[in-house]
Amino acid sequence: VFVSAAIAKRDKRILEGPDFFTRGFIFTEQSRDVVDGAKAKVRDMLRKYREGKFPHQDDLVRALKQELAEYLRSKTRRRPTIIVSLLEVR
Repeated sequence: VFVSAAIAKRDKRILEGPDFFTRGFIFTEQSRDVVDGAKAKVRDMLRKYREGKFPHQDDLVRALKQELAEYLRSKTRRRPTIIVSLLEVR
């Protein structure tokens, strides 16, 4: 699973995304609900980052991977590799 988002460097607001690519991980009949739930988790974590809960972007990425791993495991009973790409834009 590949997750990407663009955030503003100055105020840490979401500029684009989050986008998910789940190629071969989940099937279409279940993918909509699972991806929507995962996007909500990412948006919530990015909001916490904006509020200062995570002092560094590395802490956010680590927490995102852990949160998504737990969520996807609970919904699919599978453990995908999760790659997070956050781009800070000026």
